Amino acid sequence: MALTTDMSIFSDEALIKLARLVVRPLSTAIGVEGMNVDLAKTIDHISLELLRRLKYRHGLLLFRQQRLEPEKIRDFSRLFGKLYLAPIMANGRVFVEEFPELFIVSNVMAGGNNRGALGTGALGWHSNMSYVKKP
Repeated sequence: MALTTDMSIFSDEALIKLARLVVRPLSTAIGVEGMNVDLAKTIDHISLELLRRLKYRHGLLLFRQQRLEPEKIRDFSRLFGKLYLAPIMANGRVFVEEFPELFIVSNVMAGGNNRGALGTGALGWHSNMSYVKKP
């Protein structure tokens, strides 16, 4: 099949087959889980189009068991639009010094310390950047 830059001719189902991505709804209201994808690798244009559509339609994409360095997280996130700077912590610093767009929210402990901000159970449901025109 010849590749085209006009992805609008493909249905979501066709893109799922072409990208060989397994997609599972998280609920009837919001979110899908993308399985069989390694975000550490380069995302081809077919998969990217599919992921953008899924994000637009379902509002949330979940990818489990990813091993990504901060640069890869930032670069993958940029595929969906402009990134904002993360909140400044109480000590006046950003959470990830070389990557001011990143803020780690995690309940994972390492060496007796939280690997991310907000610890265990300190954060209820929330939505980041929901107040901007294009979150």
